[in-house]
Amino acid sequence: MTTPGNTTGSGGPSMGGYKVTPDDVSAASVYVTNQAGEIDTKIATLRTYVAGLSGCWQGSAHGAFEVLMADYDIYARMMHDALTDIASGLRGNYVNYVESEQANLANLRKVTLPAAKF
Repeated sequence: MTTPGNTTGSGGPSMGGYKVTPDDVSAASVYVTNQAGEIDTKIATLRTYVAGLSGCWQGSAHGAFEVLMADYDIYARMMHDALTDIASGLRGNYVNYVESEQANLANLRKVTLPAAKF
């Protein structure tokens, strides 16, 4: 993606100073997928550590600990699902972007302009 002062990337004019190419969208999808995996690993590592502390809790505190761990698992799954849904949406946007561009080019090729009259 390019921004007003950034000249990297390719393509035509941009709206509002920003330009995104299909490759940018595809790369973002891969990035989010990779980040989801890394976050899953960190969450699992943290869960293992904290679960190891369960023996420190007795009585009602142990029950509260178990409830919190169940909540942790739910929120960890929600985080994973959110990130994978974002990545999936980006992949879908990439496909739609490429197909739209191909359709636009095909339609432009069909246009015949009259000869110039000088």
